[in-house]
Amino acid sequence: MLTKFKNITPVTVNNLRGGDGTCTLYKLQDLPKQYNMFAKIVIHPASSIGLHTHIGDEEIIYVLEGCGKVIVEGETKELLPGMINVCKENHAHSVINDSNEDLVIIGIVTKGA
Repeated sequence: MLTKFKNITPVTVNNLRGGDGTCTLYKLQDLPKQYNMFAKIVIHPASSIGLHTHIGDEEIIYVLEGCGKVIVEGETKELLPGMINVCKENHAHSVINDSNEDLVIIGIVTKGA
C-alpha cells in the first residue's frame, strides 16, 4: 500500500480517550496484522489525549510539529519535534498540547508480545 496522509479522510474526535478538546486523526486502514493503528494525529491547542493504559499493545509516538507534554507513569516530560515516546505494554501515558499551535504526531500501536 502506498498513500499520502492528505489522501486519508480526517476524523475529528472530541475528548480522545477522555482527554480535553479535539484531535484530528488520519488513520491508515487495512494494516498488516501486527499493527492496531498507524495514524497522524493533530492535537489542537488546549487539547489532549487522555491518560490510558496499553493492555495487549504498545505505542510509539513521533513528534512531527509543535510542542507539548507527555505524562508517562505519572512523570511529565516535554515533547518537541523529532522526539519519540514509547509506551510499553501495561504502561499508561497521556499527550497534552498546552501551546497555541497544533501538536502533530505519528502514532503507531503494535500488538503486544
